[in-house]
Amino acid sequence: MNPARHACAGRGPALVISALMALFQAGCGAGDVTKPSSGTSEGDQATAQVAPDVALSLSFPVTPPGPVTLRIFDVEGHPVRIITKSFGTGTHELTWDGRNDDGFPVGSSVYLYQLALPGGDVMVGRFVYAR
Repeated sequence: MNPARHACAGRGPALVISALMALFQAGCGAGDVTKPSSGTSEGDQATAQVAPDVALSLSFPVTPPGPVTLRIFDVEGHPVRIITKSFGTGTHELTWDGRNDDGFPVGSSVYLYQLALPGGDVMVGRFVYAR
């Protein structure tokens, strides 16, 4: 396990929000994930992309198979959307449609994401959503 990517795993929502806010304040660019350690391969990182018809699309490797949870937060750390889906082993993609948990479209802003993978890997980043 890579301790740099597990800093938030199992520590509760307050620590997750603090870690996301620290990432935002550190000035990581849109779509950046936490800085991997020297032992982390490119295959272990989530890749963020923003397309016109999708607010956020993340591509990521899954090993072992299991549930993947994508959490979207606003810049103040308030939860906007939580998406959980199970995946088998391999490289997969999870998208967010720019809507909150109630199904309403969100406004243009900077958003933070947390991607929790089976086995405890947690990746965070930020992106700009412009409608």
